[in-house]
Amino acid sequence: MNVKLVEEILSKPAKLSPDQKEAVLSRSRYNRVIAGAGAGKTETLTRRIVYLILAEGVEPSSIVAFTFTERAAQAMKSRIYQRVGELDESKLGKLGEMYVGTIHAYAKRVLDDYFKFGNYTVLDENQEIAFLMRHGWDIGINDFERNYSEACRVFLRTVNMVWDEMLDRKKLEAKAPDFCEKLAHYEYLLDKHKLLTFGRMILLAVQKLRENPETLSGVKHLIVDEYQDINRAQEELIRLIGKNGEIFVVGDPRQSIYQWRGSDEKFFDSFEETFKGTKTVTIRENRRSGKRIVVNANKFAGTFKKAHYEPMEATRKEDSFIGLVEHELPEDEAVWIADQIQDLVKKRGLKYSDIGVLTRSVSLAAGPLVNVLKQRRVPYIVGGKVGLFKRDEAQALGRIFAWFYEKGFWVEDPWRWGEQITGDDLLWTALDCWRSVYQYRMPRGVESRLREIKADLNSKKSSYDNFTSIYQDVLITLGFENLVHTDPNDATIMANLGRFNNLLTDYETANRVGGRTPHWKEDLKGLCWFMNSYAAWAYEEQPAEDIRGVDAVQIMTVHQAKGLEWPVVFLFSTVEGRFPSKMVGRELNWCGIPRDLFDARRYEGDLEDERRLFYVAITRARDALVVSYFKRMKKSMSRSQFIDDMDFSVVTALERKRLPSFTVAKLEAVDSMLTFSASEITAYLRCPYMFLLRNVYGYQPELDEAIGFGKGVHYCLRRAVELLKRNEDLGPITAAVQAVDTEFFMPFAGGDVFESYKKGARRSVLNYAKSFGGDLRQSSEVEYRIEFPIHNATVTGRIDVLGDREVRDYKTLDYREAEGSVTMSEAELQVRLYAAGLKSVGRKVNGGSIAFLSSEASKVVPVDVGGSHVQKAVKSAESVVASIRDKRFKPNRGEHCVDCDMRDICRWRR
Repeated sequence: MNVKLVEEILSKPAKLSPDQKEAVLSRSRYNRVIAGAGAGKTETLTRRIVYLILAEGVEPSSIVAFTFTERAAQAMKSRIYQRVGELDESKLGKLGEMYVGTIHAYAKRVLDDYFKFGNYTVLDENQEIAFLMRHGWDIGINDFERNYSEACRVFLRTVNMVWDEMLDRKKLEAKAPDFCEKLAHYEYLLDKHKLLTFGRMILLAVQKLRENPETLSGVKHLIVDEYQDINRAQEELIRLIGKNGEIFVVGDPRQSIYQWRGSDEKFFDSFEETFKGTKTVTIRENRRSGKRIVVNANKFAGTFKKAHYEPMEATRKEDSFIGLVEHELPEDEAVWIADQIQDLVKKRGLKYSDIGVLTRSVSLAAGPLVNVLKQRRVPYIVGGKVGLFKRDEAQALGRIFAWFYEKGFWVEDPWRWGEQITGDDLLWTALDCWRSVYQYRMPRGVESRLREIKADLNSKKSSYDNFTSIYQDVLITLGFENLVHTDPNDATIMANLGRFNNLLTDYETANRVGGRTPHWKEDLKGLCWFMNSYAAWAYEEQPAEDIRGVDAVQIMTVHQAKGLEWPVVFLFSTVEGRFPSKMVGRELNWCGIPRDLFDARRYEGDLEDERRLFYVAITRARDALVVSYFKRMKKSMSRSQFIDDMDFSVVTALERKRLPSFTVAKLEAVDSMLTFSASEITAYLRCPYMFLLRNVYGYQPELDEAIGFGKGVHYCLRRAVELLKRNEDLGPITAAVQAVDTEFFMPFAGGDVFESYKKGARRSVLNYAKSFGGDLRQSSEVEYRIEFPIHNATVTGRIDVLGDREVRDYKTLDYREAEGSVTMSEAELQVRLYAAGLKSVGRKVNGGSIAFLSSEASKVVPVDVGGSHVQKAVKSAESVVASIRDKRFKPNRGEHCVDCDMRDICRWRR
């Protein structure tokens, strides 16, 4: 082993502590690392991976690393690429073969690659509730609660518990037959529409790997971050993935805060018993926070009843600051915090983004503070489930769409459902909300034009085919084209309007799967109920990482703040009933499932769970932590009992005074490595402004029955190749036809419409098989995954490899695809980027081509993938990445404007 190389790995860019070194160099098969808040666990995991690759010669393809969030994955990936690039640049090319990401995304990859789930779509939690709200009456879930929307939430909570706990179905049928029958119906609907949910993905992956235990035998090193937050199904999946290799886990049971969704810290605590011969290392250092913050955290952690671990040791020399302040009313608290924020920025040189404002529940506590910041025009981003509708622009659009329903209504306070805004008051209050954020002259005739749209929607034959077309007309009416993306306030509005477009598409997707066509009176009614009973209290604001570099105060829940840090943190509304929450420990409705079949109390929470959550809150600050509370609201309030467990030897009582001076340590700005698909690169080149609207802000294309045709055809080609590999006697034509007949699927086409598309797909694939059947048989890899580095980013794609040395990309010609048609130059660029990816892992690439599939006649067009062409493609991609980092989204007007999904709302359209 190269001793000098190992020393460099351990000492650069900063020297690791003895505890970190011990973890990085461990030769044990099973490793458990206890790493407290701010311990540098991401850096420890990074160095471990770099050590394995460079010092031990481990192939990157044999490494799987799970992070809790995609953001954490990007941070880890950035460090790995940077360290490897500095120490041995020749190893960079193969890093894309390593998996770094969430356990859910990996489960989907396993299901796609090995178990024929490639034509399934994943629903997030918002899309899942929208889907259930459509089908719940047929399933019969209304039996579980009087209120239908609450019945949907209760049913999904129970379903996910059953999947996460992997409850025995036979026992479930015996003990809760009614629920079991409804669960089977729900799973049938998901399979019918080829849909997956986060919870079911994990369960299915476990079931498939149990049946096929050697599927992932190539995984030799499994690394799991935040191990204290896994649930039972995830623990079983980790066992199955790591059965042939080493398992290296990192966690901190003091920060286990997701019991309400199945997490169980016992898996971390019992790791040594489960995996015999485990080596445990404790990293005691806290590199994040100043001394006072660390001392206070240690004192508070000593009050935990269940778990006790070694106290943290501050490595920073600065003392830091902790303040405690009492206010009379929540409004007083809000004004004081806003005063301190403005003072910190204007007089002490901090940025707004240096400040985190945390609370137990944004929906309960953030209102007064948001109002003050809004009045003072202090930029802010609201996290938490209610974030989006804390914004007036979202309130405006929500009320307008509720008003489109003839009996529409809007509920401002979920605790006062009877107090509803109805009739034209919906329209007038919506326009008031819009005027409060819109800094330009309102267009003429706004109200009359909105009334025309409403009349159209409620007519016998509406001119609208989908929600996006309605939405774009509304935006045009409100003067959206005047908004300027380079203005910070306008950019925030545009981002949140894009998020509202996501909401509409989530609802519409759930209603249109299976080929259902719009019925506007019914659909507008459903949307009104979806927004009021769920979306208004569930949709987050556009995620901060999607609005890169925004300088704004971040207001969020403590759950959301996990893994984040700020120089200054305000923890507010720390009163009894809110923190700890009075809801904790209440028995929940589990749809008739006996409580002795699972640990119901763990899901329902207890005071110890709230105590851990408070611990997470007080360990987010680097330089200053300010805890505040108020004495009364409608009645007198007591400060949180958790405050009494803080270390008052390091806490300063402020008495509503200005914050004293404290040192803020400077941190070097680190650019995280970004990841883009080859199609995203070409989308930016086509028009940067379109890329901003669609890929950054999230504006949606119109939902069309043809969506998914190209994906369906390509999946059938993949299945045809797999059939040919398994059966050498099968001919390409037979394999192609068989694949289409059994596998072709489109999510939004049904009945005769679907059959028509299927016939077209059959002709396209058949024509290709007749003309190029040899290529199908020659395919060595179908939809081979690549990820390769360019400057400051990685490029991803899925490609087909003919033999060993030719890249082929498939395009369909005669059906409009949702992704939009691509030009020949764009298609060539993608193929050349794919060639660069193959070359980066040491593959020789002698040729490239694009196969155009058509029901009339298929053709294959060669693409030159010589060195100069590939280098030019990579330079082009690097230029795109640099432009996106610099927020250069200048419009590129041209012929493509005619077919652009964003044409109607684009201020630059031709």
